[in-house]
Amino acid sequence: MATPAFYWFLFYRSHLFFANDIISHGIKWNPYDEIEVFIDGIFYAIEVADQEGHVVIHDLDVRTDQKVKLTNGMYTKVHKVRALKLTSVDPLTDKVKGTADPGSVLIVSEFKAWDQPPVVSIPVITKADGTWVAKFGNEGWDIAHESIGNALICDNDGDCTEVIWEGPPDDIEPDYGEKLTTSKVTFDWPDEPGAGLYKIQLSTKEDFSTLVLSTKTDDSSYAFDVKLLYNTTYYWRIRPFFGDDKGDWFPAWKFFSMDPLTSPVLISPINKELITTSEPIFTWQGVENAATYLIQLSKSSLFDSIYLKATVGSNEFGEQVIPDGKYYWRVRAIDTSGGKGPWSEVRIVKVDAVP
Repeated sequence: MATPAFYWFLFYRSHLFFANDIISHGIKWNPYDEIEVFIDGIFYAIEVADQEGHVVIHDLDVRTDQKVKLTNGMYTKVHKVRALKLTSVDPLTDKVKGTADPGSVLIVSEFKAWDQPPVVSIPVITKADGTWVAKFGNEGWDIAHESIGNALICDNDGDCTEVIWEGPPDDIEPDYGEKLTTSKVTFDWPDEPGAGLYKIQLSTKEDFSTLVLSTKTDDSSYAFDVKLLYNTTYYWRIRPFFGDDKGDWFPAWKFFSMDPLTSPVLISPINKELITTSEPIFTWQGVENAATYLIQLSKSSLFDSIYLKATVGSNEFGEQVIPDGKYYWRVRAIDTSGGKGPWSEVRIVKVDAVP
């Protein structure tokens, strides 16, 4: 990700996708001043101002409520990192959401490029529950996978805490806003450099107040072997672990579970048809999201005993010798995860093969 032009204030930058934390100081120091940097009173490093008096510090791991102090021996500047987080970037609704201290005043902006002014900036006030929403759709701007922007909370003296947001990455699975075609889901996300463990959570609530899944994995993918509710919006998020240190939650991504499989509509034989071949062909209409079909034949209308059953990959079954007699038959669809749809109607077929 490109880095935006630095502001005339101190800010904390939390890149959400695989980048480094940065601190920049807003006072125009004397060119080539040696600036001492302290985090919560502990000496961190000495940085040298550039020819324009800017100081930029890379790879600085700062957290909420920590104090960052910069001093050249004559002037000192201290900034407390504010509790500013992103929770989602949603191209479907063109909203960017996050949390901060209640009553905080934010400016949320979208950029076409970091070296250009923002195309739109939206003032937002954090609600009493600590949540905030920037509605870019109301300003006539779309959020896409390639969208970039930031959110800022600035103090009266010009010090700011900043988080940078991006549209959802292209290389996640399921893709953002994807409609599944199977009843189970496998998650996949880009590796976070240095992470040895990930925590993954799945919920039907955007605030993750109730959890369907909460587990840890040492791989950047996870197969959830539980059938999802049909036609439901799900939210999932990832948190990397670096040894004993917890990273921030990535913004939540969402997808939609598949619609339920429908009953196959039987085509032939028609009900109570007399078949004069010992190898009748059974056909039915295809079902959306079906991977295979299960057909059953029984001598009983209750199917309490099964004469024949078979799983086929198409919407017909034949080339099976069936002795003369009366049979009941039905079909159901099965998706790629093994989820079964409802049975079709039951039809009767009479086989009386001509000698």
